[in-house]
Amino acid sequence: MNEPYNAHETLTLKFFEPGHTVMTADAVHAAVERKIVATKSVIDTDHFSECVLTATRNTGLIRPTYSDFKKIPYPASQRKLGRDARHQLRDLVVIQLRRGSNSVWVKKDYDAEFERFDFLLKKVKRDGLPIDDTLREERWGIPKQKYDDMIKDLVPLIEQVDGGNHAWRAGFYHDLVCSDTSVDLAQADDEDPAEDHQ
Repeated sequence: MNEPYNAHETLTLKFFEPGHTVMTADAVHAAVERKIVATKSVIDTDHFSECVLTATRNTGLIRPTYSDFKKIPYPASQRKLGRDARHQLRDLVVIQLRRGSNSVWVKKDYDAEFERFDFLLKKVKRDGLPIDDTLREERWGIPKQKYDDMIKDLVPLIEQVDGGNHAWRAGFYHDLVCSDTSVDLAQADDEDPAEDHQ
């Protein structure tokens, strides 16, 4: 909002229901979901991409690689996000950003006055977010045990899907990178968001 190339003084998001809004992409998401249901078994990322590209007539697709993900430090102050001060997205009907301010302005009722929500760390407000560093220089990979389990238990099932017509897709799983230093994201999902996992 405060970048010099942006001439707007305010940016206001109004939610038709608290925490939710309607956007053009909703129709695309619904079409992709119908395509996935009709496909019945989506085997790998290429198969999912095919579903997205064929769901509607003019749908495009950008597939990010590991080098597209950037390191963004957690910008919020835990003290400022204390239980009494924290605003939950599900409760908000209006969110506003204002030029010259590092705060977020919110409403829980359309007729209410805006409340200022200041949650950023002081150093983030002073220096901004450093997001230029590339987080991943190579694919993270998955733990060897998880890889072995997929090859043993999942791949045979894939080779039976649709009368064996998708057996060639099992190559996706054989080609996965293994690393014993990889974090199991399924188990790490509930860890402290302020911790910088690398």
